[in-house]
Amino acid sequence: GLDVWAYKEGMEHIGWDGVTSFDEFIMMNHTNYGPVYSTTEMFAEMDKRDVHFWGITKHNGHKDDPYNMCEYGYIPPHIQSSFIAVRKSMLLSKDFQEYWADMPMIQSYVDSICRHEAIFTEKFTRKGYRSDVYVNTDDLKEICDYPLMMMPVELIKNRRCPVFKRKSFFNVYEELMDFTCGQATCELYEY
Repeated sequence: GLDVWAYKEGMEHIGWDGVTSFDEFIMMNHTNYGPVYSTTEMFAEMDKRDVHFWGITKHNGHKDDPYNMCEYGYIPPHIQSSFIAVRKSMLLSKDFQEYWADMPMIQSYVDSICRHEAIFTEKFTRKGYRSDVYVNTDDLKEICDYPLMMMPVELIKNRRCPVFKRKSFFNVYEELMDFTCGQATCELYEY
């Protein structure tokens, strides 16, 4: 079930009484390297923000759904599921608990994207929950959909992003070449 199912099983193992005893519950997977900066700065900044859930980075979305599996018919802008912190008010909500209870089994990377990562932010935003990310990349929307992968040095050097994608160093060649000439990885390695 990849990271999504690990999050679900982790919460089931702890139980809802355990999960809801936390002020903030962090779902984090192994797809990032870091931290390259202390996370103390990030947590201090995000503690000031009036949100129900937050992450480090976001994907800017796609106007269509290249997988033909996303319930919205497109890939909405979304917090990347490699790190999502959920605050107590949302942990206690019926919405959050039902989301995980109703999660279908995740069989593949595409399932993980379309049944969780690409819809989580949109689904909860539509229900009135507020979210934000530590590393704002709104100004990069016209340049790329996936700044963490395609512009890692910009995010680390100029926006103090504490992580970068492991996949930068082993991504499927064709996928990488669809969006870059490989320079992002070379620049990251040199930096």
